[in-house]
Amino acid sequence: MSLSGLRCLVVGGSIGGLAAAVALLRHGADVQLFERSPGAPDGQGAGMGVEPGLIGEVLAAPRPALACAHLTRRHVFSAWEDVMEPASLFVTHYELLRQCLRERLPDERYHPASTLAAVEQHDGEVRAVLEDGRVAAGEVLICADGYHARSRGMLFPEGVELHASYAGYVLWRGVLNEADLGAELREYFFRDALHIIPRPPYHMVVYPVPGPGGDLRPGHRRLNWGWYFGASEARLREELLVDRHGVQQPRAVPPGQCAPRVLEDLRAVSKQTWPKPCHALLETTIAAEALSLRPIYEYLPSALVSGRAGLLGDAAHVASPITGSGARFAMLDALELVRTLEQHASQGGADVRAALRAYEQRRLGPARQLVASGHAMGASFRS
Repeated sequence: MSLSGLRCLVVGGSIGGLAAAVALLRHGADVQLFERSPGAPDGQGAGMGVEPGLIGEVLAAPRPALACAHLTRRHVFSAWEDVMEPASLFVTHYELLRQCLRERLPDERYHPASTLAAVEQHDGEVRAVLEDGRVAAGEVLICADGYHARSRGMLFPEGVELHASYAGYVLWRGVLNEADLGAELREYFFRDALHIIPRPPYHMVVYPVPGPGGDLRPGHRRLNWGWYFGASEARLREELLVDRHGVQQPRAVPPGQCAPRVLEDLRAVSKQTWPKPCHALLETTIAAEALSLRPIYEYLPSALVSGRAGLLGDAAHVASPITGSGARFAMLDALELVRTLEQHASQGGADVRAALRAYEQRRLGPARQLVASGHAMGASFRS
């Protein structure tokens, strides 16, 4: 069923917003997407698990042009055992997935440097008021503006929890070019495997991803790793988020900007905690100025929809990345949104508010379950 002519506004140009815009456009909707960053959204740039079939469903392409590394084994080595078992996992890099989606949205429908300032709802339409004074009007507004979404406060009244809360731990992470690694690290980690290293109260994951431009040739790939590390909110604010120049960062510390004293403490913990390959990986990442810090937040939603406006992806629910489901859930949200709009259109219904309520009924429960699952998984290293 076509959504021909349905005027849809999408706020947020990361995975969820792009997936929604592409899927809506493919079904005939008139889509305009507004992204606050002048270029690609910031704060991303790491490896992620993907499902080629799910991406293919969003794009209506059985074989989407997205480079993925196929991991055929899962390697778990704790202090007590070293197990290599069969697996079938597909992983890529954030920038590759985003580019794959972005290429499906025409430039005239993508508006960078456009920050949402207010949402206005009137009979028959919803308006997105931008900070520069522009006003965009449509019949549906989808807010996919990330885990610290400003849109929540615009859609819901006081009394509804609007803010993501600090989960009690951070994620140290690095992405390294395969060519910059020593021979021992290349041999150890580039084995088409997802490496999982539990060392309570810490947890590390390491896996290869495609290189720049989606290059999968040996020697041209990248290695993605993350270390879940418990830290109190006070330590986060007063120490970990203070960069090498003494400036407190509001949300994350970008690669190469961690303070020297923080790095020395991290090195000491690493040397006592991790096997030699993992500690060597940390040292190599620091030397390459590729180490970054991301505090982990969680948001358990109680609602997804208000009138003609709805939340999607990290704006709707924020689960720990340890679930490996952030991008997956954002795309599932997008597909369910299109499905409910089409179902109501096929039944002769013009009330998009009813379609959005149906979307909320179908996605709110799974979203809450995902957040709760991530919260439970993080219990062993939460500070």
